[in-house]
Amino acid sequence: METIDVELLVQGQFCNEWPCMEVSGNNHIYFTGNVQEMQAIRFRMPAQHTNEIILRHTDKRFGTNGVWDVEAVGDIIVKDRAIKLLDF
Repeated sequence: METIDVELLVQGQFCNEWPCMEVSGNNHIYFTGNVQEMQAIRFRMPAQHTNEIILRHTDKRFGTNGVWDVEAVGDIIVKDRAIKLLDF
């Protein structure tokens, strides 16, 4: 069986907490957790005729119980609990 080696380089941005991420490929979850600073996520998945990789930012709070994962001054965001995809 052929496989695909996948490597993502991601960077978390802190605001109240580190952001959470889920990475799945071809309906299998390969990573679930917090992204702190810059980190590489590597995995090998079975190749299919059509391949799908999903990057999901999870658990972001938009005012739930008074907690916001973003800070703004007026209309300008100064801090955000986010994930940057640096390389794929």
